[in-house]
Amino acid sequence: MTNRSRTSAQKTIWSASAAQDLRGIVQYIGNESTMDAISALNAIKDRVQTLSQFPDKGRTVPELADQQITIYRELIIAPYRVIYRADETTIAIVAVFDSRRELTDVLLNRILKA
Repeated sequence: MTNRSRTSAQKTIWSASAAQDLRGIVQYIGNESTMDAISALNAIKDRVQTLSQFPDKGRTVPELADQQITIYRELIIAPYRVIYRADETTIAIVAVFDSRRELTDVLLNRILKA
């Protein structure tokens, strides 16, 4: 694993689906506890923010690596997984979901909704 760190921060972009994922998580938690929803939101956003300086911080997504797809990485912010892709200038957040869900189920659901 290459540890790239940048002297200047990379730009972080949230895909529409990842932003919707995060909104859904916050709304779901917020149905029970506003404070827990805010805490989850802050934890996810704070960890994602660290990627701008350390884009290789996350691990390669195991289910994708099994298929020789290694351009995506993930941060685990229990119980959530943040899937992202980094290049020289940008960190693209592509999905945020509960780690108790199977990645294939999440992807299939996205395809069926499209």
